[in-house]
Amino acid sequence: MSELRIQKKDIRQLLVYSNDQIISWVKMVELNHQDVEAVHQFRVKIRHLRSLIQFFRPILNKAWVDKVNHQLRMIATHFSPVREMDVMVEWWKDIHKHYPNAAVMNQLSQIKDKTRVEAIFRFDFDQCLQDLYQLNQKFLEMDIKLSPVSRGQFVMNRLALWEQKVVLNQAMIDTSDYPTMHKYRISTKKLRYVLSSFDSANLLSHKDVKEFKKLAEILGVLTDVQFIRLKIKDIVFTDREYIEKIYDYLRNKEKKAYTQVLLLLEKKGADDDNSTR
Repeated sequence: MSELRIQKKDIRQLLVYSNDQIISWVKMVELNHQDVEAVHQFRVKIRHLRSLIQFFRPILNKAWVDKVNHQLRMIATHFSPVREMDVMVEWWKDIHKHYPNAAVMNQLSQIKDKTRVEAIFRFDFDQCLQDLYQLNQKFLEMDIKLSPVSRGQFVMNRLALWEQKVVLNQAMIDTSDYPTMHKYRISTKKLRYVLSSFDSANLLSHKDVKEFKKLAEILGVLTDVQFIRLKIKDIVFTDREYIEKIYDYLRNKEKKAYTQVLLLLEKKGADDDNSTR
């Protein structure tokens, strides 16, 4: 990584820009309740901002950061059931090509629509937008600790710490353990969000941005499959023979994704070793 000089305005701009992205997608969801991608991006942008806030937490007001992070998490969590059903139905469209079952597709579609209607009905879009606009104002006014030189060093040290955590957590990978895999995926995405923010703002170029993005995407496939396997019995009511066929299909998808994860980690490990020689 190159040397970093970062000013207070740079940090403020990173946070405001990230929050503006959330605001844009909130409006998209409000305009079109059926837009699957809008709900997804809305939640992605919230995770992105939460990652940035958490990254800068040591040089901000910690109590305020924790309050904002909780507030943002609750907004995203409100739409979690919607996203879960969107993912389930999208995967089932692929499954349906190999193992057709119109009754199951209809059932899932009905649950998906019902979940979305309930979430939209209970969500206060006006209040959400008002809170986000106020958050932007707070970003512009908040105190940021440390001198310019110290801030640059802080960012470099913080990035190194987060990257080290991702590397250390590689040892925890277990395809049979959904919570562990999900946790590892989150830590990978958090680092990728922060790196991509610095990269897009031309503050810092990091060779691993694309690698972490690819890793997060494959981990996403892996954890999606694990989630579906866990939830399938609760949602789909059909004969056991059909369920076993679906399980076999998902297990094959899981094995393929897991192999890709291991190959990426091995490649990254080899690249890191070469870069230190």
